[in-house]
Amino acid sequence: MGYYDAARASLVSPELGGLTFRATYWFSKAIDLGSGYTNTAYDADSRLSRSQDEFNQFDDMKGRSDFDQPHAFLWTASYRTPSAGAGRGAIRKLAADWELSAVTLFKSGTPFTVDAGSDAPGFGNVDGNGGDRPNLLDPSVLGRTIGHPDESQALLPRSAFAYMTLDQTRGSLGRNTFRKGGIHNVNAALARTFPVGADDRLTLRAEAINLSNTPQFAEPGYSLTNPNFGQITNTLNDGRTFRFGLSYLF
Repeated sequence: MGYYDAARASLVSPELGGLTFRATYWFSKAIDLGSGYTNTAYDADSRLSRSQDEFNQFDDMKGRSDFDQPHAFLWTASYRTPSAGAGRGAIRKLAADWELSAVTLFKSGTPFTVDAGSDAPGFGNVDGNGGDRPNLLDPSVLGRTIGHPDESQALLPRSAFAYMTLDQTRGSLGRNTFRKGGIHNVNAALARTFPVGADDRLTLRAEAINLSNTPQFAEPGYSLTNPNFGQITNTLNDGRTFRFGLSYLF
């Protein structure tokens, strides 16, 4: 069972001296009971969507969807340099008819869950259920975005949580109560098509992926039993890359 609500606003420009752009903002909320679209009807579905115990499953599992990203802003733009008229100088002809395009995306990070990794201190995961969560000791940490390695352990301290005791059937911490860092990405391209003879065309294109070389960090270690709890040790994207292409149309 899932719930999704969203609103979108867009601004589309007319062509202004060779420049066009489109800006779009989304605000959304996605909530479900733990069984995401990636595992529905798959043999792991019952394990991934299992509550901590057999009672009050809705209360235990209802939370943000794994793909919930409430804020998203997308900006696309394209600019074409003026064509070179007859009698123009060599520099103006060289700068003419280039098309510069860019795509910029800002988006909230997706949620993640802190799990206990153990049914009780020193007992390990006896029941084999990977969905056990710890008890929450410090409510002030709830809802935090854990997005940078230099701050992750301070924002997600181990001292804010405690293992379940032997008389407890579930921990008090909710599902998907924290977020990874957001997405901040800029891609750009520069291209020009040169006429060759009467009908043939030669196109030169250069592309930059992640132009600002901004890392998107993965979630921190989220299992209390692991030594790397609270530490961010990986990224989800690649660094800045360039691609060059040459095509001939005949």
